[in-house]
Amino acid sequence: SRKAAEAQPLQVSRKADLQVRQLGKAPLTLSLYSFEDPDLRRPAYRTDLAEKGSVKVPAGEFLASLSQPGSAPDLQLVAFPPGGRHTLQFNSRPGWSLVLRVVDAESHKPVSQASIGLRGIPGYSLASSPARTAKTERRGFALFSGLTDAMMQATVRHPGHVEQAVRGLLASPGTFAHQVVGLETGGRVRATVLLDGRPTARASCEIVRYTRRPASKRPPPEILFQGLTGTDGTCLTQPLATGSYVLRVSIPARGARSDKEVAVVAGQETGVQMDLSPIRIHGTVRLGTRPAQGYHLTVFSDDAVIPRRGSEDAVVATTT
Repeated sequence: SRKAAEAQPLQVSRKADLQVRQLGKAPLTLSLYSFEDPDLRRPAYRTDLAEKGSVKVPAGEFLASLSQPGSAPDLQLVAFPPGGRHTLQFNSRPGWSLVLRVVDAESHKPVSQASIGLRGIPGYSLASSPARTAKTERRGFALFSGLTDAMMQATVRHPGHVEQAVRGLLASPGTFAHQVVGLETGGRVRATVLLDGRPTARASCEIVRYTRRPASKRPPPEILFQGLTGTDGTCLTQPLATGSYVLRVSIPARGARSDKEVAVVAGQETGVQMDLSPIRIHGTVRLGTRPAQGYHLTVFSDDAVIPRRGSEDAVVATTT
């Protein structure tokens, strides 16, 4: 009935009491951002705080930004239960601030416990601030307040994901930047190294990638992994992005080395066995009927696809 509908109680969430402490009496603004906001540019709640710094705020979980003219936003992750009493401390710092949100690139789910190293880019600031480190919390957030470099870069690492470098992080003084980092699920290479058919320990394993650029001189390969085999003759790489690489295995004490192309698939482990059985090659180089002295002989591994091979790619080099 209409009367029953008019009498239906309306549930209203109780607000929380918040006290903000600060040194000095400069104006202070509180902004609360919902974790559902994709770019953190539209506060769910904003207010200018009075001198006492006491205010009623919505209940819930938020990213809180305390800002003041001439200072970097003081960023904090907060939770306000209904009817609770809470206190935040404002810390005044020069510069700007940064919010990094780390997610899985495929599922877009937050990645917690990702390690982040943040440092300035040389040449983009007069005085570089010290390097910062942090780990993402359960929602994938990591906060940095009071950055003084004009531009910064971050390295993001997490077990099971491919390490990622994020460059060009910057914001105007007194503001904060927000960057979402999508980590790709990586694949691994497990290499088993045999010498004369037996597992060998302390063999060198490298994963390298060649850049195919139209240049007069080929750039050196990028080394993505370096390790040694264990007593069982195996080495296991860290997660690598999907693609083709060169597995380079060598036993320096025996002068044995071989390269092999390997394919990496996200979420999978690629197993490769390298059986190094050194053999000797002998022969004679002649110019007509006369022995040719001082000629260079290079031998290359036939398994690895290496663009514009040079002498540095030879597994064996000698001179007649």
